[in-house]
Amino acid sequence: MAEIGSVLGGRYRLLELLGQGGMATIYRAHDTQLGRDVSVKILRPEYGRDPDFVSRFRHEAQAVASLNHPNVVSVHDFGMDPAGPFIVMEYVDGEDLATLLRRTGPLQPRQAARLAAEAARALAAAHARGIVHRDVKPANILLASDGRVEVTDFGIARAIAEAQMTLPGTTLGSVHYFSPEQARGQPATERSDIYSLGIVLYELLTGRRPFEGDSAAAIAVARLTGPVPIPSAVRQGIPPELEAIDRKALALESKDRFASADAMADALEAYLAGSGAAVGAGAVAAGLVVATGAPGPDGATSAVTMPIAGAGVARANPGAMPYPPDAYVHPGASDRGVAGSGPGRAGAPPTGGRYASDDGPGDHATGAWAWIAGLLGLAILVVAGFLVFKLMSGAGTQPSPAQVKVPTFVGQTYDVARPLADATGLVILVTEFVQST
Repeated sequence: MAEIGSVLGGRYRLLELLGQGGMATIYRAHDTQLGRDVSVKILRPEYGRDPDFVSRFRHEAQAVASLNHPNVVSVHDFGMDPAGPFIVMEYVDGEDLATLLRRTGPLQPRQAARLAAEAARALAAAHARGIVHRDVKPANILLASDGRVEVTDFGIARAIAEAQMTLPGTTLGSVHYFSPEQARGQPATERSDIYSLGIVLYELLTGRRPFEGDSAAAIAVARLTGPVPIPSAVRQGIPPELEAIDRKALALESKDRFASADAMADALEAYLAGSGAAVGAGAVAAGLVVATGAPGPDGATSAVTMPIAGAGVARANPGAMPYPPDAYVHPGASDRGVAGSGPGRAGAPPTGGRYASDDGPGDHATGAWAWIAGLLGLAILVVAGFLVFKLMSGAGTQPSPAQVKVPTFVGQTYDVARPLADATGLVILVTEFVQST
């Protein structure tokens, strides 16, 4: 690993370690020629020993450097060093979404939708130039201090895959975010990136990944055999139209997903604008029926989506948790910048000084029904307890015996006493005893 203070390529002085993973280590560095801070990602030295990989990595770096989009981290330079091949990128003052999720937990639906929409626009810009990311995950999506989303690490996974390099202890991309076709060993496409972004959106909404397992193989099998994940089965309060967008992106077959990253971004932005109509016929193809819903707070009519047969098994929400009131990205939460991983300052809201709230009249109605349901449940418990008490005590199960006047049998012989006992329903027991003298 390169040491802090060393200079790469004769111009990039390493200032601070920002993070490291199985394939690379990332630093904040100072470009001594241009007088600006940059991010330097140094791949493991093993990669530099393969001339084929170095050639492909240089080609991918040049291709990504040609991207000019506000949601894509700019690539400035590429070089070689004894520490390993390195790529020089724009320094983003903020934090990645993986760090954000660890810090805040799941996000508000509107905030999650905005972040996913901007990431989709970044993917669309890359796809238009024939670049497939292949490793879309929260750690590769950065949130700048001004609230802007920037996607990084384009091209690295492709360079490694096409050079057919596999190093011990490394995985090409993250199995938690692989598309089904990648899990089958098939080539990744633009719609593979859409699937991976769908997993990211699911995690932003619920705070957890949709597929877990004890091994990479177990996770892959769960993805290939299980139903399409349902975010609302994990956390309540997710709007149906936003859930429909996510489930369409997570369709098992690539043909059932959004036709492009731009189409997914359009659907997310339509939801943010108060209309889910952008899901449209595509949602039907994904196994979702779209119906007209009730007007929202702004008077706009939102589309309501419901799963139909074949789209997965709908189930109740046991243990569902409401969103925490502080599940926002607060500007100025930290003063440390990153580009790829590590703690940082959270993004500011896009407009208006804070993110739009998802609270509305429907939320109050839901609260009223919750109180009614709670009182009804309490009444049922009281009645059930009374019935159990009656059953256990035996009350009401047998008639009480009738009272009778017992005749006097003292001094009477058995022959005289028996008719009196029979007349009153009594039974006389005869006991023999011997009187000693």
